[in-house]
Amino acid sequence: MNCDGMEICMGNRMIKVEHISKEYRLGVIGKKTRMDKTDGLLQGEQALPEIYEGRINEKGMLMALSDVSFEVDAGETLGIIGPNGAGKSTLLKLLTKITRPSTGRIFLNGQVASMIEVGTGFHPELTGRENIYLNGAVLGMSMREIERKLEEIIDFSECRMFIDTPVKRYSSGMYLKLGFSVAAFLDAEIVIMDEVLAVGDAAFQNKCIQKIREIAQSGRTILFVSHNMNTVRSLCSRCIVLDQGKLQFDGEVESAIQRYVLEGLAMDPLRDLEHQRRTFHKIKKMAHMTRIDLFGRTTYEMGEVLRFRLCFRALRILEQPCLRVGVWSADGTAAAISFARLEDAREGEHEVRVCVDISRLLPGKYRLELLLVEMDDNGRMVKQDALRNAAAFEVAPSKNRPVYQAYNRDWGYVELPMSVEQG
Repeated sequence: MNCDGMEICMGNRMIKVEHISKEYRLGVIGKKTRMDKTDGLLQGEQALPEIYEGRINEKGMLMALSDVSFEVDAGETLGIIGPNGAGKSTLLKLLTKITRPSTGRIFLNGQVASMIEVGTGFHPELTGRENIYLNGAVLGMSMREIERKLEEIIDFSECRMFIDTPVKRYSSGMYLKLGFSVAAFLDAEIVIMDEVLAVGDAAFQNKCIQKIREIAQSGRTILFVSHNMNTVRSLCSRCIVLDQGKLQFDGEVESAIQRYVLEGLAMDPLRDLEHQRRTFHKIKKMAHMTRIDLFGRTTYEMGEVLRFRLCFRALRILEQPCLRVGVWSADGTAAAISFARLEDAREGEHEVRVCVDISRLLPGKYRLELLLVEMDDNGRMVKQDALRNAAAFEVAPSKNRPVYQAYNRDWGYVELPMSVEQG
């Protein structure tokens, strides 16, 4: 094994990860500097985000990954899912040798092509064509390989008209399209992708999905990270779930998605939200949801209405507070959303009663995502508290609608009103 913790293995197994952990020292970048003596922020004195609480080891180090092991065979497309801060990006950085594991070993059987941040290394003063050569070289392509694929890359990027224009004049969409196109034509046995489909418009995203399918069908091994569960479902043959730096599940895609979406969320009509982990970014924390009460029910027949009581604490006067309720299916698809304005809230404890019309939801399990926001003077929502998994409930087929006894989840999540006239 060489110094960066990588080895090469043989056979049909392309990736083998054995008990890897990665720890970081909070607030310290490299060796101590003069600023260490004058600025307490570099000593890690800032408040730790809630998504990292409970992950500090006995040495005071943050465990980004902890004892993770898995294997990937040739031709597999492995999905990697989990909430923000779960360790997904850290894992990819270890696999691409950007950083080294603190403990454990990684075995690779082939060249690795990384599509973690498309367009990395582009020079703004160079043209699109020149950046193809530059970025291709950075990603490991030879000059001969770049020249052989140049026209294909340009065609795929849809930037031919501007290919001899400096990229500093490109729109953000054009920039990302060109970056994806270069990376997509890499010849490597292992391809690593991190949220690469946040590229361009809807038509180009579909084009990227087809290209990823072509890569998979060619027999190459793909590791695919995404928060879009439908894309994971359509591309991946297997999935792992990371949470708080640990491997929580490894197996069939649908089971992994349901495990991720409903992780730790029991069908409990009364839930304490006070100490639930918040995983949203940029929460101002001037309010804090403390409890949700579904009035003793978690199962509803089709056509019924969901009612619950929400308690929250305001840490200052909230002007123009609003509650956003998102309904997500058990497979990770957004099913519906509701939004209501609340009365201005004084500092202290508050209780609101909420009625959400779920009468059109088809049978299945769902979770509630709650955002308590405050509208600013420009009409923008400022998140004061947010919970992805506030509560769970189930919609059961109605006894009066026997057609749904044979419900197929491929129908979707919402029953549309329809009228028929016969004459």
